[in-house]
Amino acid sequence: MKKLRPIILSTLLTLAVVLPATLAEAASCPPIPENKVWGKVSSHAIARYVADAYKGDWDAYIGKWEKRAEHTRELM
Repeated sequence: MKKLRPIILSTLLTLAVVLPATLAEAASCPPIPENKVWGKVSSHAIARYVADAYKGDWDAYIGKWEKRAEHTRELM
């Protein structure tokens, strides 16, 4: 048990530092709109998709959507 104490303490300290920042960041994001194609999508599902399909490259993923938005505006 004495060997586990430093591990438990470091884990709790890490959570105390990381969790509030993560929650604050999530709170600042607007809700993801539901749509007819995908239905309701969670932020966790999007993060998994970016990790898998884009190897975590959020700039490439965002760039794709910016190009699609620009193309849509040109069609109007």
